[in-house]
Amino acid sequence: MAPVRTLASHDVTPDPIVRDEAADIVGRARDRDVVDVSVTLDDGTCMTMPAHLATFVMNTIRATANGSALVTVSVPEELTTTTAAKELGISRPTLMKLIRAGEVASTKVGSHTRLRRRDVVEFRERRDAERRAAAREVRTAGEAFE
Repeated sequence: MAPVRTLASHDVTPDPIVRDEAADIVGRARDRDVVDVSVTLDDGTCMTMPAHLATFVMNTIRATANGSALVTVSVPEELTTTTAAKELGISRPTLMKLIRAGEVASTKVGSHTRLRRRDVVEFRERRDAERRAAAREVRTAGEAFE
């Protein structure tokens, strides 16, 4: 399967009304976690999104409230090392070290290394969770000196 770089891309800069509405939602949610998001279809049917989609929607609303331009991009299931490194915000050589250390799952296609998008996302989530835990430890340690 040939890698697909972008299936669809749509760049949206939110207008002031949408930005204000998003800011209102973010303000009312404050720092609470979003558990689900419900949508009502034109025929009155109500659908509730699972937690991971609700988080995605809330992140989009937060970005809109901040005035960020929104870009949607479809990412293929199988990633090259270059694409995966960009997704992780690291260099390709660093990614290759992580792969060799067994920290990121990969497969070989001939002489090329490929990664499943799901594995890249899981690694990023693990890394982010470890960073949050380390930050909590530093905060906790600092509080002991106060």
